[in-house]
Amino acid sequence: MSTSEIRALLEDGPRAGEVLAVAPGPDGQAPPRLVVSDPLAEGRQEGNSDLGGPTRRATTYHRHGVDEGRNLFVYRTGRPD
Repeated sequence: MSTSEIRALLEDGPRAGEVLAVAPGPDGQAPPRLVVSDPLAEGRQEGNSDLGGPTRRATTYHRHGVDEGRNLFVYRTGRPD
C-alpha cells in the first residue's frame, strides 16, 4: 500500500469487516462515499440471480468517522449522521 492510499473499514453491508485501500479524494482527504461491488453479484449479469431474485451489483458506503486506534476511516451503508 502506498502512502497516498487511505484505509477504509466497511463496517456493515455485504462486505462488512473488510478493509480496503482507496485513493484519497481530490482534496487529499478520505472520500465521502465509496461504491463497492457486492461479492455475490460479481460475475453475474444484473437482474439474473441463482437465488431466484434480482441482484444488486454494488453498495454505496458513506464515511461515518475515524477509528484512530487502527488508523482507519469507517464507512457504513447508511447516510452520515
